[in-house]
Amino acid sequence: MKLDSSNTKAEGSSFEFLRAMSYGATSGSELGEGIAAIKGVEEDNSKTRIRPRGLVIVSILMLLFGLAEVVTGVTGNFLDVLSATRTLTYTLASTSIGSFYSIAGLLILTMRKWGAALAIVFLVADIAGRFTMVLTGLFPFDGINAESIVAGTVIAAIFTFYIAWSWKKFT
Repeated sequence: MKLDSSNTKAEGSSFEFLRAMSYGATSGSELGEGIAAIKGVEEDNSKTRIRPRGLVIVSILMLLFGLAEVVTGVTGNFLDVLSATRTLTYTLASTSIGSFYSIAGLLILTMRKWGAALAIVFLVADIAGRFTMVLTGLFPFDGINAESIVAGTVIAAIFTFYIAWSWKKFT
């Protein structure tokens, strides 16, 4: 592996090596340990590269929120706070929307542009599905239910914009 000091971007194996070496002053890696470890890091390989913390957090939240939507779709309520009509159409729509959310979260972890693009498509489908469920009356839009659907839609939109904003972090 060759250290590229001309690359000033905070990414790639050169950056990871220098970052690991910076821990040396605080009982971190010795130089030999760092050199041995960096031999296993391939340039521009997302499997050996550290994922940005913000994208990992967003991915985990999307996965959890999607699973919560699936549970809500199957049971008709979430933590005994929200309740919805339990028809087959509602169940299929809600579990599909929750699946889109979770799949988008997993796609982000690929750290590939195609994964980010598909994640955005799935999130847009999630948002469109939420609007459709409210407009068709499948999801009641009153009281706490209205607040939850608005909050959930805003969060999904924020995640969509965050992924688009982080586009350069994907390879």
